[in-house]
Parts: sequence; structure tokens; C-alpha cells
Amino acid sequence: MPDSQFDVQDRLRDMEIQRPGLLYATLGSVPTIVDDPLIEGANKFKSIEDLYVECWVRQRGFYDTSTRRAKLRRTYYSVPNLDTVLLDFAYTIFSEEGESDPPINALVSGMVPPRPNGSSVQGNFLVMKHDLNSKGLLDICDDDRSVVNVILRR
Repeated sequence: MPDSQFDVQDRLRDMEIQRPGLLYATLGSVPTIVDDPLIEGANKFKSIEDLYVECWVRQRGFYDTSTRRAKLRRTYYSVPNLDTVLLDFAYTIFSEEGESDPPINALVSGMVPPRPNGSSVQGNFLVMKHDLNSKGLLDICDDDRSVVNVILRR
């Protein structure tokens, strides 16, 4: 998994069909816009399942299923804990599975309140933007960082 800006740039090579996402890397100092490829064989985005997020966030072991992977993502249509504040777009946040004991994510840990059990936020987070009915993936941009930061803080 990429831990630094150099690792991010290395991963960008050789990806052909890509969609921009926002990566909160474990050793990153700022969220970084990265290109996320579609899974092999997909020529366009039909659903969130068509994204190959594994190049940025470790989501599966050899025997894991799509059902288990679905637990490692969450789509937001409103600001958490403020359901009356609807968003103009949907944001899906992919997180890493914790069984491999990913490193602490200092970037996200510094943004969120302490957890009740004292545990740290671990692993990379990849955020993808799409329209509210999840039919089309949209380009995430620098302006989306503040919205995503609010979501992560809640």
C-alpha cells in the first residue's frame, strides 16, 4: 500500500482506465488526488464495484468476497450526524481491512476526535465522488477536500 507521495506517484504508472479519487495515505501530509483504475475487463463505470480500489487500499485477502469488501466502504449522501444537511454529490469512502494491521493514518487521526476505545485510525482511505443516484462517477477535485474532511471528522 502507498505510504508516501513517492509511492503514490509510482502507482500512477501504467494505469489506463482511471477515475480521480482523493487518497488519505498513512504517511501523507495532505489528501492527494489520485487516479483509480477500473477493474480489468471494465471499459466504463457501471457501479462502484467496477473500481479497482485495491491499488490504494488493501481490501481483500485471497478468499474474501465482495460482500466482505462492501463492509469496508460507506457512501455518504448527507453529513454524518447531521442528516438534514444533504450533500450535492455522494461520496464513497473505502477503508482498509484491519486484519493485516495497517499503519496508523496520521493525516486522518489528526482530523477526527479520539475514539472511545482509544484505538487509532489505521490504513489508507480512498474517496470517490459520484452523482446522488450512484449511476455516474464524477471527477473529485480540490474543492471536495473540505466536504470530505467534514465527513471524516463526524
